[in-house]
Amino acid sequence: MYEGMSYVYLDPSGAPRCWGDGEVQVFCDYRQRAATARISRHEVLAGLTAVPAPADLNPLVWRRNGQKRRTRSEGRQADG
Repeated sequence: MYEGMSYVYLDPSGAPRCWGDGEVQVFCDYRQRAATARISRHEVLAGLTAVPAPADLNPLVWRRNGQKRRTRSEGRQADG
């Protein structure tokens, strides 16, 4: 595990049961990340009058996620 995350690259060899290349990522804190994403999306949408296209909305949500993670990390450091 590297900082709470592990990953495995998929084999692009064209083997009979291989559907393509890419990677699988596993996060130890997946549930927390998903909850943060739901809350961030809700908060971002609450501040808008219309729902933008995903290409415009996603960066706003990602930025809010980063703000929440930094705040959570700073809180842990203060407790430490």
